[in-house]
Amino acid sequence: MSEGGRIQEIDEETCRKLLARRHFGRVALVDDHGPIIFPVNYAVDDGSIVFRTDRGTKRSAAAEGRPACFEIDDVDTRRRFGWSVIVRGRLDEVMDDGGRERLSGKLIEPYPGGPKEHLVRLSCTSISGRRVPLPEDAPEDEFEGAQAGHLWRGQDASDLLG
Repeated sequence: MSEGGRIQEIDEETCRKLLARRHFGRVALVDDHGPIIFPVNYAVDDGSIVFRTDRGTKRSAAAEGRPACFEIDDVDTRRRFGWSVIVRGRLDEVMDDGGRERLSGKLIEPYPGGPKEHLVRLSCTSISGRRVPLPEDAPEDEFEGAQAGHLWRGQDASDLLG
């Protein structure tokens, strides 16, 4: 836990499990104009984040092997708790046909639709997670069970995977 606050670290194994259970996140990189963040639909493949894209900033960054980071999160603003997982690494484009074919079956269609013919991989050089647990004085949720597995009062992060 952080000094003077409620922030707790999430262990790497739980971070990886949370990443595997989600399919929407944000990739951040730096282009010619500075930092920029893109929402993407993704899958986890052999410890990396993979997503589809079209021509543009993300594909150019992958072609150049630029560093990037990726984030997923969940937050309950009313009851003041949440978590986030961040992956740091480098982007590259998946070019070989065997890899493209194998990955195509794992990826969901991007929400905006369209061809999105390029596959990009973010290698994982580091992964970290943090959470703000549910405070003791948090209001009761009127939707019983709506946040099942997310009442993070324990010391470890296994409750995030409920």
